[in-house]
Amino acid sequence: MKKVILGLFVAGTFLVSCGGPSPVKTVEDAVKLKEDINAAEESRLESKMDGEKELLALTEKWNKEEETLLKDYGSPKENKGMNELEKAVKLNDEKAIDVWMSYKIAEREMEKEKAKIKEGFAKSEKQLDLEWALTTTETLLGLIHNGDKKKDFEADKKKLETELDRLTKVAEATEDKKHAEFKTWYDSEFKGDKETLGKEYNPFTKSSK
Repeated sequence: MKKVILGLFVAGTFLVSCGGPSPVKTVEDAVKLKEDINAAEESRLESKMDGEKELLALTEKWNKEEETLLKDYGSPKENKGMNELEKAVKLNDEKAIDVWMSYKIAEREMEKEKAKIKEGFAKSEKQLDLEWALTTTETLLGLIHNGDKKKDFEADKKKLETELDRLTKVAEATEDKKHAEFKTWYDSEFKGDKETLGKEYNPFTKSSK
């Protein structure tokens, strides 16, 4: 790999002076960035799988609580129970008003629990920084590889394209693996209401090749 000297930067440590993930100047370092991104994403998907299982358990808990709250007004399915409850509220029925308020409080608490779980699904700041660093690196190497001396960098350009394509397929395979693992768990171990959720329920989207 040819060493590249960027005349625009007087200090060679400029790119790493901020302390976080930085753009890099070589194909090898770009590949390492992509490997780090893949590792971070795999870890995130592991956490997401655990979180999705927690969400299913929370949904089951809420379904039972909802049935209990609306037991005097009908099934929650297709909003029948809530419709009947609201009709009673409109008649200024004190019991119905109290039940309606209790329902809304319980629903709000459930939504807060869901939101807390879903916070763990997001990409970390480190992962976002790594992705930014790789995108910026690809722009930088694109300029270098297609500059006045682009013939000198044809091998490097090809290597970068090949390696990033390979690692993208590795990432897709990891996502597919999580899809399959969740499906196996859902089909064989989850004992909740599959009729409501759907037989093919799976929050992991299988990557298209």
